[in-house]
Amino acid sequence: MIKNKANIEQRKWRWYHGVLIYAGMQAATFGLEAIVRRINNNGQEDTEKFYNKQKLPVFAPPAWAFAPAWTINNALCLYGLMRVLNMPEDTLGRNDFINLQVASWTNFILFSAASFGLRSNYNSAVLTNLYLVFTLASLYVAIEKLKDEKTALSLSTLIIWLGIASPLSLTIAAWNGDEFYGAAPVAKPPPDWVKE
Repeated sequence: MIKNKANIEQRKWRWYHGVLIYAGMQAATFGLEAIVRRINNNGQEDTEKFYNKQKLPVFAPPAWAFAPAWTINNALCLYGLMRVLNMPEDTLGRNDFINLQVASWTNFILFSAASFGLRSNYNSAVLTNLYLVFTLASLYVAIEKLKDEKTALSLSTLIIWLGIASPLSLTIAAWNGDEFYGAAPVAKPPPDWVKE
């Protein structure tokens, strides 16, 4: 079991900084997606309809589950990030964790525009699996370098979600092809595996 050895400085980063970061990330995410949709002329179909028209595997979460899941994931990840930002600057692994979180949040911002804005299952699969890599690397840093249990636990729901989303995105790309790249499906889904 990890022992929480993190020496948290007098808090320079507070909860409201996390709220401001989250608001900025959401604004950037929705703004970029809106721009891409407008350029790509597909503003009529919303994300939920696009998701539901795909051939989905039986383990696919319902479309309504994404918003609450990502709200929880993001809140916990921001808690972990604020915690690490408040650690002394010379803390082993602090900069590694922050850099991985910057990569993760950049991926998060790009996802909706590159996947739903462009109607690209391939982009979705690539970005989802990159997000999993960044998250697992962040977990490694939290455990092995920071040795901070709370920071490691802040990634727990995200790892579970991405553990489902990564094979889901690959399956959707294989079974449905890619509208943006004009690619046909590369695999035919077994009938028993397709969600009704």
